[in-house]
Amino acid sequence: MTGAVAYSNPALRISGTIEAAPGHRLYLVELAVGESDVAAELATFRLAVDGGAEYVAFAAGGGGDLLFPVDKIPMGQEMTQILPTDGIIAVTRNSPTSVIVETTTHATLALLYEIPETAFVTALKLPDGTARAIR
Repeated sequence: MTGAVAYSNPALRISGTIEAAPGHRLYLVELAVGESDVAAELATFRLAVDGGAEYVAFAAGGGGDLLFPVDKIPMGQEMTQILPTDGIIAVTRNSPTSVIVETTTHATLALLYEIPETAFVTALKLPDGTARAIR
């Protein structure tokens, strides 16, 4: 992604802009959830880049235009989005290191990562231990 990403949650009365730090860029991954719902720690969706480094998403939502930074969700609170596809996504922040992502079937799950500008993304590692190559 190039540029900043706006976010807003009227229920939490929080809005702002996400920007990459100097020397970094934002990388968006959108997953189409099929017949099985998703319930997993956000940290288990790891973005792998060349050289072996892995990154954890710092924002999630039901699409690229619905992203919300997880550190803005109050501890012990949940952010829920009802999607146009009749899917639902919920992100619950239990602690600084525990964020649960849940979706219904047929939802879209968007994850936003910050990676070095020169990094080449190779795969997305999923909670079940599998990896999907990214070209």
